[in-house]
Amino acid sequence: MRKLLMTFCMMCAIFGAVAQINYLNEEERSVYLHHKKEFDARFEIARQDKYLDLTTCYVVKDEYANKLRTIIETQEARKLVFDFLFPEDQKRRYYEKAKIEKEYSDSIDRILLLSGNDISSPNMPIVFNNMIDYSIITPEQVEIFLAAAIGFKKDLVKNPRRDMWKKELELLQNTLNDEQLERFFTIKNARIAMRDAQNYWERLKEAGLTSDLDSVKAVNQVYIHKLKIMEATDIYTYDDAQKREAWAAIDQYAPTPVKRVYAINRKNTAKKQGYRGSFTW
Repeated sequence: MRKLLMTFCMMCAIFGAVAQINYLNEEERSVYLHHKKEFDARFEIARQDKYLDLTTCYVVKDEYANKLRTIIETQEARKLVFDFLFPEDQKRRYYEKAKIEKEYSDSIDRILLLSGNDISSPNMPIVFNNMIDYSIITPEQVEIFLAAAIGFKKDLVKNPRRDMWKKELELLQNTLNDEQLERFFTIKNARIAMRDAQNYWERLKEAGLTSDLDSVKAVNQVYIHKLKIMEATDIYTYDDAQKREAWAAIDQYAPTPVKRVYAINRKNTAKKQGYRGSFTW
């Protein structure tokens, strides 16, 4: 049994060394072979540390774990070469290793995005967490979003405070069909729309205006209305005139619970201004 275990360990070590050599070009391989024992020891630590760093900070789905390990091993093996090529030149080592990091950063970001991590602009997790998981978008659309999200991340590195919604909206409108776009906005705004719908119902109860309403139906009507208002708000974020016009068009078909809350709001405003007229519920 012990002999079998030792054989297995030796095979793993041999396989690791072979795989590691395969990551290297001819010059890099020559460095590896010249410093094999020390290289192997450092490589093992480097690849484990890098993988642990990433998987501690981010979620990595099981289906992408092996791919991430391969990328990390390739990256760390190639970076390690410069420790032996330029042992006395720290600045050169730093420069060369940074180039290798950059070369593989997009591939790593791709895996992190597909695993649902929030590493890009604010609304990309909706695409990679929800729309992919529920098969709302096609594989071709996924590729478009991946390329854009990686670009958005680079934009935010340069300016972390940059407003990315204009770029996100343009991407969404150019990539999704109408049904997919509506699903996006529903996912984006559902939590707040439901919170507001429940708040409307509580306000109607406090005003004694619920006796002729079914609570489930009323909350759902307000929820749908709120989703429409919030979608218009998102679409016309940078155009106040069109935003107001869209709100007015939606409010023309406001359900009864919404109209009653609007009336409550008007009444409360009028009280503050000293109005003594009557209001229609």
